[in-house]
Amino acid sequence: MNNYVYGNRSRQVRATLSPKLVTLVDTALEHSECDIALLCGLRGKVAQNQAYDEHTSHIPWPFGRHNVYRMVKRNRALMPR
Repeated sequence: MNNYVYGNRSRQVRATLSPKLVTLVDTALEHSECDIALLCGLRGKVAQNQAYDEHTSHIPWPFGRHNVYRMVKRNRALMPR
């Protein structure tokens, strides 16, 4: 067990995740040897199409998994100590 907690942005992203992903990321944070930042959850039309245009997503709005409330996909980053 560690003392890591989610920051403001990660808590906002976490609120858009499906319950199964909430359990997954919470368990990962609890057992991780490094901090975890949740970077992206629900994406609106502009953000999804920008990701598509920048080739960081393969699917335009509204077909991406980031485009559904309580989404099933997430982006995260491991933050070394």
